[in-house]
Amino acid sequence: MGIFNVGTGVPTSINTVHDYLTEITHYEQTPTHIPRPVGEVLATYLDSSKAEHDLGWQAQVSLEEGLRRTVEWFRSQE
Repeated sequence: MGIFNVGTGVPTSINTVHDYLTEITHYEQTPTHIPRPVGEVLATYLDSSKAEHDLGWQAQVSLEEGLRRTVEWFRSQE
């Protein structure tokens, strides 16, 4: 079958992921920003078209909701 990307297909910056996780986890420390390393991408997203074509898979929740559910699952494992 191969390797499949799964994602929303929406370009997302690491700062956006940080903001979501900060809100979800109530993280209170201020992030430390450094100069962007050479070659670092500004945003990334996954093309899930192979998963959709081969498996009939489509994202059903937003990145924010997926992160929220993931954090809740890990908390439930403690």
